[in-house]
Amino acid sequence: MNRRRRLFIVAEIVLAGLLLPVAVFPSPVRIAALLLLPLLWLLRRAAGYPLLPVTPLNSPLLLLLLMVLVTVLITPDLEWSLPKVAGIVYGSQLYLATVSVVRADRRLFWPALALLLLAGAGIGAVGLLGMQATSKLPFIQPLVNRLPAQRLANGELISPNEIAGVLLWMAPLAVALTFAGLRYRQRRLLPAWLSPLLVLLSLFLAAVLLLSQSRSGLLGFGAGLFFLLAAFAGRYRRPLLALLGVLLLAGLIAYAAAPDSFALLFQGSAVLDSAGSAVNSLEGRREIWSRARYVIEDFPFTGVGLNNFRRVVPLLYPLFLISPAVDISHAHNHLLNTAAELGIPGLIAYVGLWIGAAVLLWRSWQRADGPLLQAVAAGIAASLLAYFVYGLFDAVALGARPGFLFWLLLGLAAALPRPAAPQYE
Repeated sequence: MNRRRRLFIVAEIVLAGLLLPVAVFPSPVRIAALLLLPLLWLLRRAAGYPLLPVTPLNSPLLLLLLMVLVTVLITPDLEWSLPKVAGIVYGSQLYLATVSVVRADRRLFWPALALLLLAGAGIGAVGLLGMQATSKLPFIQPLVNRLPAQRLANGELISPNEIAGVLLWMAPLAVALTFAGLRYRQRRLLPAWLSPLLVLLSLFLAAVLLLSQSRSGLLGFGAGLFFLLAAFAGRYRRPLLALLGVLLLAGLIAYAAAPDSFALLFQGSAVLDSAGSAVNSLEGRREIWSRARYVIEDFPFTGVGLNNFRRVVPLLYPLFLISPAVDISHAHNHLLNTAAELGIPGLIAYVGLWIGAAVLLWRSWQRADGPLLQAVAAGIAASLLAYFVYGLFDAVALGARPGFLFWLLLGLAAALPRPAAPQYE
């Protein structure tokens, strides 16, 4: 690799790192720093690369950014929407930067992967210190009551559901790498010192997910683990997938036969007896989802603008089960929330990202050069599946502060080394 390309890699990594606080801690002044993002394109061109790395996600990504621009034009309060705009713009450029840097030097894939897992450990630690208390799973309540957050946190606590959603971007991936390291320990896929760390990280992330008591998070984590089990099952893969299909069908039949009994799974110990419990119940979620559908029907092409679901619903579509004093920050479904805030075109772009990532990971898994890369592909796929399932009942809204990790995960999916991957040199 020549000196010019080395400088490109260093400059792109440094610029992406310097702009990270803009997305995580946005303000009207800091957001102006995003005007430096076109420098990433110029750096790529100066190094002899295309302005935008060619990936299957480019088309949906450009459509999503177009709808973000529409948001800027139609939002009733631009200052209110700007933090989410900054998060999506930065995240999309982080995705492109990850792909371009890893394609320039494949060895950088592993530091980027390690950065994602370290971020998972950091998010887990923040969750233990700052999660809001809940009482959904009585059998672990005594342990939850001992969390430092109950005694040390000052100011606003973090939603345990959001902590769970963010951790799903890393936890199944950590489990997949742990399993690969243990299963192929004779082949020494991983350094001897790394395997114990991955075991500890997997157990830690799983423990924080359990302590969050997020039922949607635990459901997503279970789906991710089942996917990994099927991926590594060899000749037992088809029976396991058939079992999964039977379980899903049984769940649908049970819900159709006794929806009220099924709803108890989402209501915990307090059933619609307060504004908070109403939000966390199935009935409360149904009401929020119905309001999201009203928004989509009334604003199908543009949506109401990023971060405006929480403002529009109380004004135009009041809730009955949930007090107006409760801030409904999103639609508690990532598909409905995207459509409500970015319109049907935004939803098409968002779904396109998921479909493109699924195709990429399937091809990478098939063509992986060795069991380690195959485990990484399966782990990223399991993480995305876990979050998708979680997102059917909750959401980490597009553009949210920790959302850059989702884009980093997509970047790793697109940059995953494989023999058939296009190379610049």
